[in-house]
Amino acid sequence: MWYTEGGVLSPHLFAVYVDSLVDTVERCNIGCCVKWASVSIVLYADDILLLSPSVTGLQQLLHVCEQELDLLDMPINVAKSACLRIGPRSDKKYCNLVTISGYLINGLIRSDYLGTYLISSKLLLSSYSEEKACFYRAFYSFTHFLGRLGG
Repeated sequence: MWYTEGGVLSPHLFAVYVDSLVDTVERCNIGCCVKWASVSIVLYADDILLLSPSVTGLQQLLHVCEQELDLLDMPINVAKSACLRIGPRSDKKYCNLVTISGYLINGLIRSDYLGTYLISSKLLLSSYSEEKACFYRAFYSFTHFLGRLGG
């Protein structure tokens, strides 16, 4: 499929293109569910977040996604992929997933997802400390610049 990245229709065309991925993940009945709704896969632009209550389930979801994305001719970028464990076993050795083609997806203590840092812990934690630091640096730089203009 051809589309222009950054074009007005790009997000809509991409959504139609990967819709089969969401359907496939929902049909496999692996991962997280809230009442009757599957929340095993979350997509935002070209970022995919897979959710499962177990590492084994997450490994299975990865293989389901990998097979479907292979049909769409969209390889997984292993270098930009990560696994994060949250829950009562978060202190155990970090989960490492293996793709069908044998590449390792490393487990991390902290991962950036859409500008928010998710932290491996017993409860879902997020950190905005780096964003705050960037904001304060820019703010102080700007106010320093304004102070020099006024005096």
